[in-house]
Formats: sequence, structure tokens, C-alpha cells
Amino acid sequence: MNSTIKNNPSKNAGFTLFEIMVTIGIITIIFVPLIGLQVNVLSYNRFFQNTMSLQDEALRMTQKFSSEVRSATPAENGAYLIGEAKDNSFIFYRDINNDGVAERVRYFKEGSELKKGVIIPSGDPINYSLSNEKIIIVAHSVKIATLNRYFPILAVITMVKLLPSLNP
Repeated sequence: MNSTIKNNPSKNAGFTLFEIMVTIGIITIIFVPLIGLQVNVLSYNRFFQNTMSLQDEALRMTQKFSSEVRSATPAENGAYLIGEAKDNSFIFYRDINNDGVAERVRYFKEGSELKKGVIIPSGDPINYSLSNEKIIIVAHSVKIATLNRYFPILAVITMVKLLPSLNP
């Protein structure tokens, strides 16, 4: 009698198509929302990481800017420390390259870019020729708000992409 049972395979061996379809349906119902949640988590993570990175870069740029302004010196031609303070530009004099001569430094917004221009004085008597200004782009997609009339450029609100170097 034992040999008869071993030779005849049972009709219930394996799964039916209906059982497999129900199992796949249950797994789909469970995992589709989890995958959607994971996609949202990764998207928000990327957004917040980019935002924090931009804030960090903006902080570093404003620290560099304020450090440069704090070490401003009178111009070689006798001009004041601060040459101009407008809504979209700020000019001051500082010895950037440590050669003992104050260069004219201009931060300004042109379109949606924040730029830095430096003029090395030349001639006798010394003058700051605008044609000798070396300009670099400090940041793209910049919006500036005027917090007060003396240091408007310090109020950089949004920076989408900062460039690595602030010096020409």
C-alpha cells in the first residue's frame, strides 16, 4: 500500500494559476506604494541636500565678501575706502594680492549673474583705468534684495549655482 502512494503523484502538488495571481496582486498592492514613497523620499532628500549646499556656498561667499570689505584700505589715488554702494554694485579698495598697493574691487549684479571686477592701479600719477578691469563670474541665477542702502549686495537671497573661485 505504501508503494502505491509513492508512485502516484498528488493532485495538490504545486500552486494553481489563481493562487499565483492572488499572491502577485497582494505583493503589488504592498510594494507599489512603498516604491512611490521611496521615490519621494529620495527626491526630497536631493532637494534638501541641494538647498543646504547652496546655503553653505552662499554663506562662504558672503563671509569672503565681508572679509574683503573689512580689510578695505584707502585707494592709492586718495579715494575713500568705499567707492560706491548702490543696489546692484559695491566698490571698495583692498590690497588683494598683498603687493602693498590697493586694488579697486567691484562686486556687481549684471543680469542674473553676480560678478567681481578687480582693477590693478597703474600709471604716474596712479589711476584705476576701467579698461583694465578683470571680471569673473562669482555666481549664476542670483537675486538680490536691498536690506539697507549701505550694503545691499550682502543680501544675496537665491543662488542656483556658485562658481568655485572668487578671485580673478
